[in-house]
Amino acid sequence: MNLIDLISKHPVPVTRFQRPYVIAEAGVNHEGSMDIARRLIDEAALVLGEPQVTTDVVPVVEALAAAAVEGLRPDGSLIYEYDPQTERIDADRHWWVQAEAVVGFFNMYERTGDEAFLRRSHDAWQYIRTHLLDGGNGEWFWSVRADGSVNRDDDKAGFWKCPYHNSRMCMELIRRIERLLTKN
Repeated sequence: MNLIDLISKHPVPVTRFQRPYVIAEAGVNHEGSMDIARRLIDEAALVLGEPQVTTDVVPVVEALAAAAVEGLRPDGSLIYEYDPQTERIDADRHWWVQAEAVVGFFNMYERTGDEAFLRRSHDAWQYIRTHLLDGGNGEWFWSVRADGSVNRDDDKAGFWKCPYHNSRMCMELIRRIERLLTKN
């Protein structure tokens, strides 16, 4: 779902945004990360130095999280993709989507204090532990197919897999949990 579809599905009242804004990635790509996409939106608003703009992006960030929640399954996993134009759902559970769900939902918990987001982050982690971690041979499987079978055909390691999404998820959660524990 692109940003225009997201905003159309979760309308944001027009305030100062009378014309479209483009967020240049300037060397940073969200790589499918809900958390990084949220941070790019936040950073773009902060760069303007106008508190009202920062306030105005909150509904967009919340809409991003709401769109992700729609893809949740009862087992805590997040589907890979939904195309609203064709209504096609790719219900496979890819490793990187689950990793980013853990971080993204934890981030929303930090932003809102809403324990439902903390539960979603925990549930996504439990799904990873139960279905994607290969306890016998190490690493994570690429995905669990929509029918529940483990995808053993695709690579278990790759340039974006272990060194980026998996590791980033772990490092982000360690840092954030330590910060929360230190505050309390």
